[in-house]
Amino acid sequence: MKVASALFLGFLSAIMVYLIFGMFMLQGLDEGNATLFVVITLFGGWGLSSYWMMKGVRTTSKVWARGSLIGAAEWLAVGFSTIFMSGVAVSEITGSSSSGAELVGAGIGAGLISMMGIGFSGFGIFLCLVTWFIASRSQAEFQQEIKRKGCPQCGELIADAATKCRFCGETITHSHKSSENTPPIATATV
Repeated sequence: MKVASALFLGFLSAIMVYLIFGMFMLQGLDEGNATLFVVITLFGGWGLSSYWMMKGVRTTSKVWARGSLIGAAEWLAVGFSTIFMSGVAVSEITGSSSSGAELVGAGIGAGLISMMGIGFSGFGIFLCLVTWFIASRSQAEFQQEIKRKGCPQCGELIADAATKCRFCGETITHSHKSSENTPPIATATV
């Protein structure tokens, strides 16, 4: 489930990476280079994001927590990219000989696009942070439910009731210490 979650969230992250870099780099590329750019950003973003989400995690909720934080950062970058690209559009219009009405219209349009981009980004950031909160809470509750102890062979944390270590394969023997803690029963001889 961890791998499937990381691949799913990594794919969503790859789409965001493509959108962010596509705003800046797709202008002026010919068809062959544009196709190469799409393949590199989508599959490269997918692979890197999935790797970052899976690196050193033990639970699926940790994958979702990491994925949601990566998503929040990407949504923040989309918001800034939208503002920047709106500014570029206005500067291109104002650079040519335009009337005052065209300049005002371009400024208003760019402001509206920037506000929409910031609104969508803010909503995306909010959803990602809610997902992070839920994933973090479920991970904390999961950790509290299972009592753990160290494996006598490799030292990795395993469930207290485990009979075999999932890391090194060591068979775990449980000693019954309850008989040691019980006071001896008095016996009478006849």
